[in-house]
Amino acid sequence: MEPHIADFGLAKLLDQTFEPATSSSFAGTIGYIAPAAKTKASDVYSYGVVLLELVTGKKPSDPSFIEVGNMTAWIRSVWKERDEIDRIVDPRLEEELANLDHREQMNQVVLVALRCTENEANKRPIMREIVDHLIDLKISR
Repeated sequence: MEPHIADFGLAKLLDQTFEPATSSSFAGTIGYIAPAAKTKASDVYSYGVVLLELVTGKKPSDPSFIEVGNMTAWIRSVWKERDEIDRIVDPRLEEELANLDHREQMNQVVLVALRCTENEANKRPIMREIVDHLIDLKISR
């Protein structure tokens, strides 16, 4: 449970024997790409997807999400139905959910991740707000 984030598929391997070429195309890893143009808000979207990966223990490309479209759509549908954290959280974290403080922290992390993955970029928080919120969660418990 110690994540190490390297990149979101934006890095290119370049042949060092040739001069680097500039590219105007956008690349990214499916599941992490925000549904809008590349901005700071799209980085927030990708961060939200990483949070959801940590919570669910699943990759955004997991076949179980195909029916609803993607990981964020699945989590939103489950959350909207019943605020049911038990269906969202990785089963390996079941013991953690028995602790009410940990359960509430997990709820808050899911809510932060859902804010980060809003379809409209202007509805997403900035990273400073996210960091402050996550720090407050740790301190208040």
